[in-house]
Amino acid sequence: MPIQGRFKRVAGRSQEMDVAWPPRPLMLGQIGSFAGGKFQSQATLAELGIQFEVSPPSRPTRSFMSEGVSLRGLVEVEGELKLSLPNTPQVLAGLSVEFTNKRDWVYWMSDAQRTEIVDMAAVQQKVRRHIQNGGQWERDWEIIDQIIVSDHITVLISRAFNVEVKLRADGDFTISQLEVGEGKGRFEFASDSSAVAGWPDQQGTLFFGTRRLTQLHGGPVFGGTMTELREQISSLSLERVADREDDDGDDEE
Repeated sequence: MPIQGRFKRVAGRSQEMDVAWPPRPLMLGQIGSFAGGKFQSQATLAELGIQFEVSPPSRPTRSFMSEGVSLRGLVEVEGELKLSLPNTPQVLAGLSVEFTNKRDWVYWMSDAQRTEIVDMAAVQQKVRRHIQNGGQWERDWEIIDQIIVSDHITVLISRAFNVEVKLRADGDFTISQLEVGEGKGRFEFASDSSAVAGWPDQQGTLFFGTRRLTQLHGGPVFGGTMTELREQISSLSLERVADREDDDGDDEE
């Protein structure tokens, strides 16, 4: 199982969304398919001339960690990052992230916003008309209809037991701010990072949701001649795709 498999299952289900690994720019209305557990964009609704309404942004859960993870503040002393003293007001210069178990993980997102396509039924009707007019639509295409975007995403996963990694910060933060996803610090690795997978500071999307156009009674509808397609489209609906199994490589991604 890939090193990020447990994180993608647990954290993804906490948001009821898929996980982009690595975090990257994605947007509502992108159309594509999954290969090896990764979303591959093929087109956008805009490129097909299909407009849609977007919800006002909301604030999602912006941080989450497994039970074996602890965060401790670091201060700079003579050019070195050292643990801050408990109950002592100090300006934090970095962060120590300690993992007890292999595949323990933590993430946080600063200023994250969640948006979604409001009326997927209306989008469905427009896609039907697109097909009726001879437009392309592949059997395995899905539409990104939910997304969480952040300017600063940190995701770390332990590759071994009893691992510590130090991060240097550029910007103001406290441990409590990170735990609720409000820390403004930008981070970079300040120690050997070979024992962890992930990124200390990424921009874009970590979580996104998709829907696939299906028949009411189940499986994908598209394929065959245009006559056959048109005979099927009257029974289409948009349904959330079930959880996928990750099969994107070895333990060292």
